[in-house]
Amino acid sequence: MSVSLLPSQAKFQLAKTKLKAQLLVVMVSALSIWLVASVSIWVWWIVNNQILKKTKSSYESVLVEYNKRQDDLFTSQKLKYQAKMVGKVLASRFEYGEAITNINSLLPSDIQIENFKIIGKNSFTINYMTGKGENIDILEGKINEIGSKKVKGFVAADLKSLLLDKGIWKFSMEVKTE
Repeated sequence: MSVSLLPSQAKFQLAKTKLKAQLLVVMVSALSIWLVASVSIWVWWIVNNQILKKTKSSYESVLVEYNKRQDDLFTSQKLKYQAKMVGKVLASRFEYGEAITNINSLLPSDIQIENFKIIGKNSFTINYMTGKGENIDILEGKINEIGSKKVKGFVAADLKSLLLDKGIWKFSMEVKTE
């Protein structure tokens, strides 16, 4: 057991000095913890702010690229639609070139085409002339073949007029193609 021989006032001052030292240690510790926490939060905030700026910059560049491609995509879709519409029109369009080629090869070469007229989409009137009477027999046979669907590319044929003028046969025929 120890007995303190110090007077009460000295004991009180010793306790007060020890308490001050302990309070100083606690305050320095609390201040250190607060300072470390503040610096950590500040560093965390700066790092997150930099990451946010990089992410925002990345997002804006992607958005600009998307907007560019959006216009390209819209243009592409519009062109595809227009090409499809043109394709439909071309598919349903009547090919006069093929029909005229078929008409030119319909009768032999010694029966000459004098005049040619397009009446409608599939209908033509052709004026012929020939100097040989046997070509009229060929003409009648060809009209019968067309009527019985034996001639490719033609649906119907009709003799409109037949005239013998000074030894030259002139006739007019209306044909309908497929």
